[in-house]
Amino acid sequence: MENGHIRIGWADYGDVDDFYDFDNFKYGGKAILRAFQYSMEIGDIVVSCYSESEIDAIGIVTGEYEYHEDGGEFPRYRNVNWIAKGLRENIVKLNGDRKFTLSTIYRTCITPEAILKLANSHLQPNNDTSIDKKFVFIIDEINRGEISKIFGELFFSIDPGYRGEKGKVCTQYQNMISEGDVFADGFYVPDNVYIIGTMNDIDRSVESMDFAMRRRFTWKEISAESQKNMLDSLGEYAQEAKDSMTALNKVIEETPELGKAYEIGPAYFLKLKNCNFDFDSLWEMNIEPLLREYLRGYRNGKDIIENCKNAYDLMNNEGKQ
Repeated sequence: MENGHIRIGWADYGDVDDFYDFDNFKYGGKAILRAFQYSMEIGDIVVSCYSESEIDAIGIVTGEYEYHEDGGEFPRYRNVNWIAKGLRENIVKLNGDRKFTLSTIYRTCITPEAILKLANSHLQPNNDTSIDKKFVFIIDEINRGEISKIFGELFFSIDPGYRGEKGKVCTQYQNMISEGDVFADGFYVPDNVYIIGTMNDIDRSVESMDFAMRRRFTWKEISAESQKNMLDSLGEYAQEAKDSMTALNKVIEETPELGKAYEIGPAYFLKLKNCNFDFDSLWEMNIEPLLREYLRGYRNGKDIIENCKNAYDLMNNEGKQ
């Protein structure tokens, strides 16, 4: 524990990689080894048993499975951040009134929220290892799919009023959850998990998200202009790229067939690195084809693209003078 890991034995088997081919488990332990190597994941919470009813440490798995030839009787390792040690906590009640069997490794019935609350109660207020923190789940281009169907039953669980255990739901996969799993009697989204969805609403209209789903999010527009500091990485070409983007987007915003939603973001201008900072190549290979797609079907599309090109070129020519 002092070295920041957990270890288990069965050294006589060596490093078992394929549990289907290897069948010489003469001392037992096949299920335990497989769970330690393949079922346990980074981020899982582990407790150390002091007795059949008490634990003496709480940790979070931080490393993948490792096999150490020099590990002696216990050659199988996983790194763990022990967030609370030196405990003598009776957790029978937290474990559904069940005592430990003192087996090497197995799932408990303790919920993550309950064990983390217990761990926090043993930490000093200014301890840097405090686990009372926030987690962020990012869904890129959230409007590309039918988000209501994707979330399914979790549609309710992500609502701020139904977070935590009070918002447990039984999903369509409930029959796949084993007995003793923390989600055996329902799945929930913890209070400290924040979901961020990003979208480019011209790729697929935000109208594809129903109003009930939209109400579960706070909306913030990220404009191209607000992110132009991304172009600072272009060095001596940064200001020229910023000016070109601003001039081009001004024309786009003032064009009825387009508008502010069709602004060209700084990510396009970062592609200057890939074309030897040739602004003409950037226009021909990236920006003009995109505008053509936006304006497909408009009779005056060619004229609009010409106006955009003039604004783009004007700033480039001024930057070269």
